[in-house]
Amino acid sequence: MNRVLQFLNVSGTQIGDTGLEVIGRGLKHNSSLVSLDVSNNMIKSAKQLCQVLHLTGLQDLNLANNLIEDKQLEDFNAVLRKNSDTMSSHLQRLDLSAN
Repeated sequence: MNRVLQFLNVSGTQIGDTGLEVIGRGLKHNSSLVSLDVSNNMIKSAKQLCQVLHLTGLQDLNLANNLIEDKQLEDFNAVLRKNSDTMSSHLQRLDLSAN
């Protein structure tokens, strides 16, 4: 039996930036995760996640209702544009609302 993590929902658990960094490091070694919900976590920076996002098979990413500022969102957008060829076949839903 194949037991790989495909869905991870840690919304509203107050993981903050540190928790997101840990998840980002773990994503480097997990290509099976297709859905990640880190909404409502007081996250201010998604830098670590941005750096590894193109290496993942994520189809659904929810970063809504955090504290991500405009500059961080611009950096996130730059990573998405830079890796659009790689990620276009994977990422189908991205929620950055209420940041």
